[in-house]
Amino acid sequence: NENEELKKQNQSLQNQLLELTKSIRQLKTDNQNARIELEKRLAFEQEKIRAEEKKRSDEEYRLKISEKEKHCLAKNIYYESKHEPEEGMVAVGLVTINRSDHLSYPDNICDVVYQKKKSRCQFSWVCKKISQPKKSDPEWQESLRIADKLVNGEYDHWRKKYAKSLHFHATYVNPKWKKQRIARTGQHIFYN
Repeated sequence: NENEELKKQNQSLQNQLLELTKSIRQLKTDNQNARIELEKRLAFEQEKIRAEEKKRSDEEYRLKISEKEKHCLAKNIYYESKHEPEEGMVAVGLVTINRSDHLSYPDNICDVVYQKKKSRCQFSWVCKKISQPKKSDPEWQESLRIADKLVNGEYDHWRKKYAKSLHFHATYVNPKWKKQRIARTGQHIFYN
């Protein structure tokens, strides 16, 4: 009977061990679920913060560019790249904006566009007698749309790609610059 008593105690201990194992598994599952839930909440909060920072950055950017500057930006996009694909037009706009943010250039987009160095225009169209774009011209409308989107902080992918681009030239020109090439887009090559 002592043997039977030991078997009962052993069975009881095994049942307790099984219950403990189940409890531990449940705690691990609960803990893992809680961790997953916390990670989801953290990711959500981080995304909210990033979105808020981008919104704040975009608002600051919008505030520092006047309508006149936006018009100058659109004109430069139009005359330098109106026959280019959208990326090429955006890249020309970004070069113009990047220059206005760079210490070596004026801090106003219109001043960047109309800047002359040693009596040479920075953008070739400025030194030519060119008529104003017609409001009904679809290429002018596209240039205005792109300038507006750039001013409003859009085109993230291309902003990153052309973030340091300050120079470009047509593919048929070979200025022998010792600058780092970023990309060729349409009929233009862009450099840092």
